[in-house]
Amino acid sequence: MLLSACSDRPTPAQPEAATSATSFLPEQVPDHVRPGEQAFRDLARQVPAFAGFYLNGNRELVVLLTEPSRGEAMRAALVPVLQQLAVERNNPGARIPKIVFQKAEYSFAQLSEWRDRIAPIFDLEAVVLLDLDEQHNRLTVGLKDESGRPDVGARVRELGIPPRAVHLTVVGEPTSLAAGHTATASTSSQGCYSLQEYCRPLIGGYQISFLQDGKQGGCTLGFGAIRNGSELGFITNAHCSDDEWNLDYTPYYQPHNRFAQIGYESVDPRGWGFWSNCEFAYVCRDSDANFVRTGAGVEVDVGYIARTLGGGPFYVDPARPRLTITGTSKVYGGETVYMMGRTSGWLSGRIVKTCADIKKTWEARWHKVLCQDVHNGNIDYGDSGSPVFLWNGADHITLLGVNWGRNGITRDHTYYSPIANIRKDLGSLEVRAPGFRTHTGGGGGGGCGGGDPTVIVEPC
Repeated sequence: MLLSACSDRPTPAQPEAATSATSFLPEQVPDHVRPGEQAFRDLARQVPAFAGFYLNGNRELVVLLTEPSRGEAMRAALVPVLQQLAVERNNPGARIPKIVFQKAEYSFAQLSEWRDRIAPIFDLEAVVLLDLDEQHNRLTVGLKDESGRPDVGARVRELGIPPRAVHLTVVGEPTSLAAGHTATASTSSQGCYSLQEYCRPLIGGYQISFLQDGKQGGCTLGFGAIRNGSELGFITNAHCSDDEWNLDYTPYYQPHNRFAQIGYESVDPRGWGFWSNCEFAYVCRDSDANFVRTGAGVEVDVGYIARTLGGGPFYVDPARPRLTITGTSKVYGGETVYMMGRTSGWLSGRIVKTCADIKKTWEARWHKVLCQDVHNGNIDYGDSGSPVFLWNGADHITLLGVNWGRNGITRDHTYYSPIANIRKDLGSLEVRAPGFRTHTGGGGGGGCGGGDPTVIVEPC
């Protein structure tokens, strides 16, 4: 059962004849719809019994099928997808874990259609999250508190969704995590000893500050980027600005606003409403991210984030002060991800949800962020904007996106915007280190087993 992408080169499966399940998936998907689910949609067209996959605690890739007899067709369709995923992560020929098949009650196509039908449930104040949960083969509706359960349950029945297919759970209202104030720091030209210190050139993971409604706030610089081929700057959260989802040219400082300005907000789209499941009193976007153009003479090293010591939350490792971004990728359920924030430093977590829609309140307005990923690392105030990545156990990382908040009750779910969504909102972004911009492949993890075993494809 253990497949090795180094030797397996199965012929891709031919699409099966159309069934009732495929009728849920139109051939032409609107541009704004769920880039993070494209691989699942493609697999569902080839094998309509497909219901999703995830990595379990035994490092097995669990593939759900409504018809277990379709296992071999599913394997033939899936392996090329995983091989391409390895290329994205700069590990071509990566080792694929053991694939096991599990019986599912509902296909991905069925759950996808029901998820889109149920989307207007967000007009209920109690609803803050909606997820097609492939790990449990259900739709998950997240509630602010227990009081909303009766109304939400009634709405599910009104919309004609089988109640058995919907799991209602209290998660609490999403909370953005900009810090209310930032720490005073040294301006020493040596700098870069701490994520809360002055550091030049700018790289991901360090503290930045700004003014919001006249008050000082603090967040984390996500990652440097070259936008549309020429505009130099960096990515952080849109809520780490004076007005979320509105271009207001917020000035930024590093690390504290009594020191030199490093740039200003130059891209922060307003979002949209009244179409694409964004009716009622809220507007939608694909990410909580903005682009900050750096000022003249402010150097940004695109392709790097800080690397901290294991013994402290935000002290930089003087011997190995940087991690190198070699590529970008999507992730799937059960994978281990990492982050670097100005408050919490280097944390890890497991992916618990992918492509979840999340509704949050911003200055008495509802903002709905589409197709966000969720991990269970517990970030803190000031970690907004922190980069999320896969780590190969050495010095190379694959960039995934930026954290922006967590759930408000148990605080065990952290929300982040995937890199594909950020690009949809902000335009073309080059984020890789210079040596990795003109090619993919090579240099992944230093041999079989050299990487993190809790990711779907390991270095080989």
